[in-house]
Amino acid sequence: MKKILFFIVLSTLNSYSQDSNTFYTSFSSENPREHIIRFLNDSIAEFQNIPTHGSKIFSFKRKYFKENGILTIEIGNLTDVEQNNLKIYNLDYLENKRIYLAKNKKELVDKSNGTVYVDRKILNRNYIRRKSITIINSKKYIVDRGITNGYGLIEKLPKGNKNVAKFIMENAEDPKFKSEVIRGLKAYKKYGILGINGVCIITKTE
Repeated sequence: MKKILFFIVLSTLNSYSQDSNTFYTSFSSENPREHIIRFLNDSIAEFQNIPTHGSKIFSFKRKYFKENGILTIEIGNLTDVEQNNLKIYNLDYLENKRIYLAKNKKELVDKSNGTVYVDRKILNRNYIRRKSITIINSKKYIVDRGITNGYGLIEKLPKGNKNVAKFIMENAEDPKFKSEVIRGLKAYKKYGILGINGVCIITKTE
């Protein structure tokens, strides 16, 4: 149960043609670090790291094509510089990757790699930035996470959820409860756009 509290605190503090120059951020349960895709035109996509405080922006471009409603991007023939930068920014999982993107509402879904890509404009909406989901014994609670900026500094403090806080206080040490956190495409498919922030699921084992 201690890791339940850790996840909630962490969530609180961290908070069909393609539109040109739209930035899509990846969300996956597998990737060590997420990335951004921007479609420059009807055949070129640009990949970027997600910069943190003090880091630089690294990017590279690849061609893509569309067939039967699926956008396909192949990431091969990387230069030595590109390979090195992918390792530096923990994006080397993209090397030799083939990405298949299908549109679902306003998101792009890559089922083969378990990833959902979300438009940055949607991510910047306060409701998406501030809220996450906690499930306790099959009941869903919306938890306020507060808002942090790109430097990790808190802009708005979270508003506590009394029901979740009470449950944690009463059951944090109870071994009968187990928890798991689902992320990425799995969370998105089951809980919608708010699922991208990670969903904490708490259930009783007996």
